[in-house]
Amino acid sequence: MESFLKIIKNDCPPPLKNQRKHYKMSIIEGNEISKLLKGPYAKSGFNAVYDMNTPCEKKMIYRKTKRKLSHKKQLKHSFPNEVYMSILTSRKQISPLVYYSGIDPSGYGVIILQKYENSLRGLLKKYDINQKNVERNLSILFEKLASLNVFCWDLKLGNVVGDYNPTTSKLTLRLIDFDMYFCNSKIKLDNDVTVLALKIILSANTKYRTPYTLFQTDIKEYITGTKRSKLKLFHALELISEKPFKTVNRYREKHNLKIFKNPIEMLKDILKIRRLKKT
Repeated sequence: MESFLKIIKNDCPPPLKNQRKHYKMSIIEGNEISKLLKGPYAKSGFNAVYDMNTPCEKKMIYRKTKRKLSHKKQLKHSFPNEVYMSILTSRKQISPLVYYSGIDPSGYGVIILQKYENSLRGLLKKYDINQKNVERNLSILFEKLASLNVFCWDLKLGNVVGDYNPTTSKLTLRLIDFDMYFCNSKIKLDNDVTVLALKIILSANTKYRTPYTLFQTDIKEYITGTKRSKLKLFHALELISEKPFKTVNRYREKHNLKIFKNPIEMLKDILKIRRLKKT
């Protein structure tokens, strides 16, 4: 197999279209690639992200796990599953393109991805973006994700990246971070329910971080709508409470925000309503 370093020096690599055996870099290749890196400019709980200065005109980032993939579960399930999900969603234009996945000489997991200007949080701080524009772009991504039967609980502004042109108001957004612990790829629900649940989670994690209150109008329509729409709302709340509802609370605790006892309490906080009844 021709090394990624040779490909990137000779030509721009095409995006990966399917999961493959994870290629392990040689020590020489690892050292050479490290010379192309600048950063890290971003860190999360599990990864560090670097800029890549490559001769290719495509902008790329180099994402490296903070821990070595020494545990069998990480090597066989966690990291490969995240790569698989990243490639699957990138083909549907939900997430950034994936150009490489593998293991560096020291045993850390590496994914090389298409680079965007900033996270959605950064874009909202930098630009005055119309809220409808943001909601419209996110809704398209959520609908595509739901069509793949995928649901992610760890949804926040930092896990959305994009580009924005203030002259034309063109906004392009993509979702990132498809860790198997926070994503379920076997959701068998009405797509409307999955999309609504995604909107509720993002709204809860957005309200106190920006002047935006995303999707509040959309969520209210389900409350004031027909019995069928209210039933979809409760199914969405059940989906949120299934497993990592604590994921939302962990994020809020980190930022000294109110901790929710259950999804309905979270919904009330978003909408500032006194009572929510199942009819």
